[in-house]
Amino acid sequence: MFRRLFLFRIGSLLSLSATAQPAYTERDSIAIYQLLDQADELDFAGLQEEALKTVREALRLSREKKMLRGEGLGT
Repeated sequence: MFRRLFLFRIGSLLSLSATAQPAYTERDSIAIYQLLDQADELDFAGLQEEALKTVREALRLSREKKMLRGEGLGT
């Protein structure tokens, strides 16, 4: 009985850690932040339409990769 309970808990922990992994990679994160930085630069340069397109691309990529922080910054 104890062994079954122990194995069940270990299995639960392993499945929890696997699902807690982010769907995005470090490369994805860098790409999203670079797009957001580029959008800021475009906005400061007075190119709001280009900045908006760039923010939309960052938002699209954030949603695709399920990077909530990037999605929040892109909205």
